Amino acid sequence: MAGRLNTAIATRSLLVLTPLLTFPLWRGAIFYHPFALAVAASSALAVVIFAPSIPWPKLIPRSDARTAGLIAALSYILYSASALGLFGRMEAFSGDEPNYLLATHSLLSDGDIRLKDDFAARDYTAFYPGKLTPRTTQGRDKGGYPVHGIAVSAYLMPFYYVGSRMGGPADLAVAIRLGMAFIASGLAAAIFLLLRRLEVERGVALVTAALLAATPPILNYSILVYPETTVALIIAIFFRQLLASPPRWVQCAALVALCPWFGVKFNAVAAAMALVLLARLLRSPAPTRLRALFSVLAAAAPLAAAYELFLWHFYGSFSPAAAAGGRAAAVKDSVAGNLLHYFSRDTLARLSLMPQTFLADLFDQKGGVLLYCPVLAFALYGLLVVVRRSEARRKLAALILPAAIHLGLYTYTNYLGGYCPPGRPLLPLLPLLAWPLAIGIESWRNRYTRSVLVGAAMLLCVTAMEAPAYFLHDLIYSDLRQITNFSALLDGPVLRPTDYLPVLTVPGIIEWRNLIMVAGVLALLLLTARLPTRRLISDLAAAGTIMALVGWIASEPKVFQRARLGPLELEFLDGAPAFVEERGIWLRGSSSGRFRLVADRPIRGISFEVRNGAALVLKDGDREYRPDSPGRLSLEVSSDGHPGGRLYSFRVKGGFRPSSSDPRSKDHRWLGVFIAADGVVELEAPR
Repeated sequence: MAGRLNTAIATRSLLVLTPLLTFPLWRGAIFYHPFALAVAASSALAVVIFAPSIPWPKLIPRSDARTAGLIAALSYILYSASALGLFGRMEAFSGDEPNYLLATHSLLSDGDIRLKDDFAARDYTAFYPGKLTPRTTQGRDKGGYPVHGIAVSAYLMPFYYVGSRMGGPADLAVAIRLGMAFIASGLAAAIFLLLRRLEVERGVALVTAALLAATPPILNYSILVYPETTVALIIAIFFRQLLASPPRWVQCAALVALCPWFGVKFNAVAAAMALVLLARLLRSPAPTRLRALFSVLAAAAPLAAAYELFLWHFYGSFSPAAAAGGRAAAVKDSVAGNLLHYFSRDTLARLSLMPQTFLADLFDQKGGVLLYCPVLAFALYGLLVVVRRSEARRKLAALILPAAIHLGLYTYTNYLGGYCPPGRPLLPLLPLLAWPLAIGIESWRNRYTRSVLVGAAMLLCVTAMEAPAYFLHDLIYSDLRQITNFSALLDGPVLRPTDYLPVLTVPGIIEWRNLIMVAGVLALLLLTARLPTRRLISDLAAAGTIMALVGWIASEPKVFQRARLGPLELEFLDGAPAFVEERGIWLRGSSSGRFRLVADRPIRGISFEVRNGAALVLKDGDREYRPDSPGRLSLEVSSDGHPGGRLYSFRVKGGFRPSSSDPRSKDHRWLGVFIAADGVVELEAPR
């Protein structure tokens, strides 16, 4: 028996570690981090072998309330660490975030949401260093009122008050981020409680909630000032109260009426939830139906009336879309108008626009969530399992209705923000996807699958510890188009994800060939899930996970730009964070990234000339360099007489747009500092 066990362990170990031998062919890798590689490989191997023997059920609290509290506490610790910058420098408020905060400031200082005076007084400089473009509509008295829902701004009032009295803008930013982390951690706990109400086993519900809490898109948006996280929490609580016996009619109706306060586009969510609530009301016992209807109206009517009076008082219209820009916008962005667009002839063209449809939000190589959060693939598998269960189809219909209406109308009312990682439209739907995700995990649940999940989590931790700033920056943050360069980072000489992953975000281009390839792979996985070779598939999944994640740590970084500066070649390892010009480079303001200086001959020093006055910080390993005199930054580099490369990280504070200082300029780049670099060459290499 012992011999068979040892043989099985040896066979599985060989299978898991085999991809490491072929990894240099996959990426042309040069292993710069042998210690990290050894830690990652040994950790993954130990997890795959020993994790199945850990008594996981005994580690779970028996009370649902305590388990939910544990999930919320651990999630809040994770999100707080991100807010405090422990995983790398937190990006400044961008996009629509400052507009939400300015409304919060106005509520605290003036007791209103009339922002015209606040913009004139530049009150936003407390949390935004540049010139903030107003995102307002004139309103009834032309006072400049926010185009966004005010619920998030009102929620942040206590955190803004505390942060503004703690110190400078950095303290205020931390207080705001920590305040949003409360919502995200509450969402993780609410998802667990919803799954328990859906009669999902406690262990599976815990794993599902933990995976959703610690992966994109919740992880991305946990500390960002956007309403989608709060709406997701509302949806999770709504369905849990609706599935109670008897349903909590008052709470459900109040939650439905609360959604419009978060923004125009969430009227679609409120309408879908109202339809589900009505269907459940009609199925309630006849003797209690009238009382339930009275409870719903008594709870929803005051909030709905208050919302309409709010719109009429400030915006001069009862239309919810009036806040988006007046009566013209109210007609354009109305529900009826969106439905007409949704069923018009340009529906196919709409699919090729920004990732605002279900397919693009899942599969697109730049805007899709599945690429860097493959755990959601279990949800797709779980949907198929649910469809095969007749007793679960009714629950599935209740979940699909809000999802379809939300995604369909989100396409035409979505406003892009600043750092908007992929998956923003899917965020409010995660409580609805949690149930199929749990079904998928439960259907694949065995000790080998647990090994894959735990191994992936440990390797992600190793990766994050190896390069925390770049890990979060490259994996999570994106540009203003809600896209990420993560797929390009995985390109190698043999496997190139950018060649076979679908492209649904480029106007006029729909890569159906790539989409069919992805669908074929998913179909193959679903077919093999029923075969007795599941153990082999689990090991192959573990091997692929190890190969991909170790490659992130140890492979040769992908070079996005090159520039020749004297005896040095400068290589940028981030997706276009700078602009190469003659004798130097422009680093974007308020940015961070990596570049490597490679010398083709021995050098004994590097000289930087810094212009434009923006604050610049360079890090060489554990050493940090700042300009010691205006315009000069000298780095001492030890040379062993051989050519070589040196990796630096940079951080730029401040910046400007030429177009904002010169109206005639068409240059919209966010420039920060110009650096000219040169190397001090050794006259003779040491012997």
